[in-house]
Amino acid sequence: YQWLVDGKEVNWIKPFYHANSRTPIIHSIGLQTKWRNYSEGHPESSSHPRREHTHWYIGQIGVTMEFKPGVYQCTAWNNYGRAISSPVHVRMARLGIIQDHQEQHVTIHAGEPIRLNCSVKSSEPTATIRWMIRAEDGSVEFVRENRTRATDDNGNLHLMQPLYNNHQIFVCAVNNAILRTIKTGPDVHVYSLNQKDERWPIGRDRPWLVYHSARDAIALVNHSLTLRCLIAGYPLPITIWQWRESDPAGQHQLRYAWKEERSVFREVDQVGK
Repeated sequence: YQWLVDGKEVNWIKPFYHANSRTPIIHSIGLQTKWRNYSEGHPESSSHPRREHTHWYIGQIGVTMEFKPGVYQCTAWNNYGRAISSPVHVRMARLGIIQDHQEQHVTIHAGEPIRLNCSVKSSEPTATIRWMIRAEDGSVEFVRENRTRATDDNGNLHLMQPLYNNHQIFVCAVNNAILRTIKTGPDVHVYSLNQKDERWPIGRDRPWLVYHSARDAIALVNHSLTLRCLIAGYPLPITIWQWRESDPAGQHQLRYAWKEERSVFREVDQVGK
């Protein structure tokens, strides 16, 4: 037999053949090829003739000059023909590094929203970014999003108005679906000033758009779709969602959705009317 990677033969996966081997053959970079012997007297013996099974285990490995992501297949042949296995797509799961390393201190004023950045290098699969709050006793909890604080599609946290506490510590946390670990960034100290500067012009109090999701979104069946629209102002403006849809006859209708307490931000608190 012969292993193929991206359709090309590879010689570093050795096709060892041990007729009476009872122990796995360990390759040098963590690849284990296990041979099962069905010959007479073996613990796994059976009425079937002796067969070979090439179980390939991927242990603690990394990308090397030889082993790399790609499409792996095993082809085998004898005097009567040739067979090839189904393709196995091998990807290296990795969690990117948070690019911000310095502890930060920022101040939020009434009517001046701020954005806390969380930049992560490329991950496989794509990393999920969430924010946590660190309490004075060292305990942490994830931020519950609402219209006063919410993340955008890039994982940055927007604070729309001063917090109830004069000082809070926010921490960026990233993980992905494969690696069961979380990486956290540096502490971001946020200090709140609730006093508004009366010298501001009237126009600064009017609502303005801070962030919105992409204008074209695709909703998948049995999957949720999140649309984000962050609007600032002082005092914080009331937001009403509306959408346009078509009936079977093709006529457009305009409908009003819920108010700000029931917006469609991820994990937002929903309060009844």
